Amino acid sequence: MRRLLVGFLLALLAAGAALWWWLHQPLWAGTEALELAIEPGTTPRGVARGVVAAGASADARLLYAWFRFSGQDRAIKAGNYEIPRGRRPSACCRSWCAARRRCAR
Repeated sequence: MRRLLVGFLLALLAAGAALWWWLHQPLWAGTEALELAIEPGTTPRGVARGVVAAGASADARLLYAWFRFSGQDRAIKAGNYEIPRGRRPSACCRSWCAARRRCAR
């Protein structure tokens, strides 16, 4: 029983470390900013797919999971956004919820 608990805690710690690492990786490392258009009524899953379709190097499923986990999935606002080079998923999601047109660091 004790080994099972230790194994579970280690797996949980590894998952948390992987999530932290992913959240601190840039969505885009290219030379020019990505353009993202979020139409009114677009679902959070559609936004995640749109980010990937725009050229971001993130997995749409992970991005959607972050929207849900962070509680920002229903707060994303429609608009045209720019994702500058080196911006993290968490910073961009905050800007989409605040309806800023450029992701903040």
